[in-house]
Amino acid sequence: METLRKSRRLSPRNSPRAALSKIKTLKEATTEAGAHLQSGNVSEARSKLAAFNFAKPGTPEWHLETTARMVDIAESFARKGNAKDAKTTIGIALAELDSAGLAAAAAGDKSSQSCAKAASARLHERFRGDPVAALADFEAALVLDPSDAETRAAYERLRGSYQNMLLRTKPAKK
Repeated sequence: METLRKSRRLSPRNSPRAALSKIKTLKEATTEAGAHLQSGNVSEARSKLAAFNFAKPGTPEWHLETTARMVDIAESFARKGNAKDAKTTIGIALAELDSAGLAAAAAGDKSSQSCAKAASARLHERFRGDPVAALADFEAALVLDPSDAETRAAYERLRGSYQNMLLRTKPAKK
């Protein structure tokens, strides 16, 4: 019996405490993903973030979760004054939203397609300062889901402010 106990003893490398020390928090994974994004290793950054996704890999929801975490990283870069990496990360987030839209289209899920387009529009507006791309994405989202009141309100707000901006910048006729 004593031999059996000795053979089952855990070594320091495979103890439960050692296993727990390897588990990362979302904050740690996000920090590591940010470092990978800065070094250009997008696939490693995605895998760090995706480890905390609740949705099934490859689904629109999975891509949307990854996008949300990438936006958090971009915001962190922006707060630290790192505009270059924030811009790059938003570009990667937009590509992730395209993947969400494609996965939704393949599944015939117009609601998720609309959600991905609306999220893309918000990123174009907020981070890229591109109202034309944002309006186009909002319109695409509304074609897919015309009943989405939040997207319609955002579209109307942006369209109104963009038209006002165009009127102010239009040269006066002589």
